[in-house]
Amino acid sequence: MATVRDTTEADAAAPAPVVPADAAAPAPIVPAPATAAAPIAVPVTHVAASATPVIAPATSAAPDTPPSTTRWWALALLLVVGVWWLSWRRSRLLAQETRRLARQHRALQSANSRLQNESQQLRQRATNDPLTGVLNRQAFAAGLRELVEHLAHYDRPVSLIVFDLDHFKTINDRLGHLAGDSALKLVVGIVREHLVSADLFGRFGGDEFLIACADQTPASAALLAETIRAAVEAAAPVHSPALPGLTLSMGVAETDADTGYSADALFARADAALYEAKRRGAIAWWWPTARWRRPLPRRQPPAICSARPCFSLRRAVAPCRRLQPVYRRSPLSARGAMARTGFTRPAAPWPAFRRWRRP
Repeated sequence: MATVRDTTEADAAAPAPVVPADAAAPAPIVPAPATAAAPIAVPVTHVAASATPVIAPATSAAPDTPPSTTRWWALALLLVVGVWWLSWRRSRLLAQETRRLARQHRALQSANSRLQNESQQLRQRATNDPLTGVLNRQAFAAGLRELVEHLAHYDRPVSLIVFDLDHFKTINDRLGHLAGDSALKLVVGIVREHLVSADLFGRFGGDEFLIACADQTPASAALLAETIRAAVEAAAPVHSPALPGLTLSMGVAETDADTGYSADALFARADAALYEAKRRGAIAWWWPTARWRRPLPRRQPPAICSARPCFSLRRAVAPCRRLQPVYRRSPLSARGAMARTGFTRPAAPWPAFRRWRRP
């Protein structure tokens, strides 16, 4: 309190400052109301300084500078270009991958087609005869065994026809193996015209063929054998004039409950019937009767000692016209013939003969 009082007395003793008349009166200093709770001690220097007001020059605050609009447009454009480039690059990569996959797919399809063709060719080589195109021995045996076992469950018969070409060796020896192959193909083509899709047709070996018919009666199987034999004999001279006497020998057999449903037993009976047909004339078919159901005798090859002249003579009377008429003067005169023979009519002075010109 002493400090405040001394200051007040000093201010009263000091002379008042001279203020010009045109000067504005200083703003009165209004002391802040003192609070009883917390008195504030003000230093003398501050009070003295506050007696003379100091007016600071008015200054205007500069506003903050906003970011450049061009910069934002550049960033947006760069972003759009980047997105477009990424999408374009992705589409290019997808197109390249699609083309690559398409090439691989075409290559796989080509390889798959080639493998299928090769597999089919190998299957045909394994199951079909290369010369005639029919089933080979192994494939026919497997098919016949499966057919017999399947129809045995229903007690239904299977007919087997075994046939071969008569004097086929003579054809090969006299006309060559190419002619023999042509004869085999001709027979196969004729036989196929008389079969249905359910029948099995195969080549057993050489000139021997087999036909298996499902659910055939003995009469229908015998009729089929006779039809095939007659068709081959009639069509051979038409298709190949060099083979006028092409004939078949055929044996027919059938499965039944007495002989058993066995493919091997069926083939044995049909094979024995074939050789019986050859023994009886070589141009016939034969159906085994009840006596064939007993154990079969050992087969004997048929005698074909006269096959060559018979075959040649058959070719001679065919359209080849190798039998030519020949006229020769008789050594006996008309009167001498009457005198020696005692005939009342004179003998012909120019008798006619048939001469066989063998090649």
